[in-house]
Amino acid sequence: MAALSIGHLCPIPDHQLNSVKKSRKFISACSQNRDPSNAKTKKESNEKNKGIVQQLYFGMEKLGGVVMDNLSPKQKGDWKDITLMSLSFANIKKILGLQHGKQYDSIKSLRYGHLMIMTDQATHKNGEKMSFYTMPEYESWKESLGDRARRGTSTDKEGKEYFKDLEKHKKDFVWADDHDGEAIELAFSKKKIEARKNWLRQFEPGTYLDQEEKLIKYRDFVNKELILFSIADLQRSIPSMVDGLKPESSNIIGMAQKYVGCNNINILKPNGQFGTRNQGGKDHASARYIFTQLSAITRFLFPKDDDILLDYQNEDGQTIEPTWYVPIIPIVLINGSEGIGMGWSSLVPNYNPRDIEAG
Repeated sequence: MAALSIGHLCPIPDHQLNSVKKSRKFISACSQNRDPSNAKTKKESNEKNKGIVQQLYFGMEKLGGVVMDNLSPKQKGDWKDITLMSLSFANIKKILGLQHGKQYDSIKSLRYGHLMIMTDQATHKNGEKMSFYTMPEYESWKESLGDRARRGTSTDKEGKEYFKDLEKHKKDFVWADDHDGEAIELAFSKKKIEARKNWLRQFEPGTYLDQEEKLIKYRDFVNKELILFSIADLQRSIPSMVDGLKPESSNIIGMAQKYVGCNNINILKPNGQFGTRNQGGKDHASARYIFTQLSAITRFLFPKDDDILLDYQNEDGQTIEPTWYVPIIPIVLINGSEGIGMGWSSLVPNYNPRDIEAG
């Protein structure tokens, strides 16, 4: 057995393979197959052989968590995420056969010749690694699939079909000149905060990458794809000044919590265990065990007569909650809010409702 940098290889001598081919059991098994002259049988056989070859030449490793930003002088974040990513990259080094501290002039000594990153719509992670799909095309595709876009409804057959057009979906990133490096710094460097804000202010809706292009410049990825994530990140992270809510906090649990330091006015009633300040509300009971209803004060803050003025959203063909609610007093000042987006952050402390009313 020849020891490799990771695992072991157990080569089978040719004479043993020939012995297996000549055995009765092998011949009997082959005789049970359909006529190989049949076109359909040939096609199926070729597909199986193709799958075997791909398993011999392609390896797959799951990469999760948050990728550490190399442009930052110090890494900050949850130690679990940092540890996870350290382990993930350590595994990748082992898989490729990379030796720490060694300089490579060629890839011949490595176990694989290329590294491909296959991602979904999580563009920010792609930016720290690199990306493949555009957000507008993803959203259009998601709408056409309905629930299939978010649930495990794909069959094994469909899963294989996804990889048949691998060459079509594979994009090569090219470093054309210094403008590519400047684009990466603009998106991730902590020294480019003001420039990043101006970059986001100049965003034009309808911007996206041309997926017909096989070669993508890093600057095009940043300016046409990563910027879409940045805008969406701001929408998720920065509260609306109209109702003070973010998508994360505009759920039943978030609007019903009333522990000290949380909502001064809870819009919903917490009928059950909705969390405590010990864990910042994260210790709430499972959603199937708790109940809620409108608080008595809610309809005073959000008059029913204003409902017709709201812009209701549509999801899966059904009308859902509006883009925002319109209270008669600034709820964002009463309940406060905090969020960090790309380029901007917000911190609104909780104020006494009586002071807000008097003002």
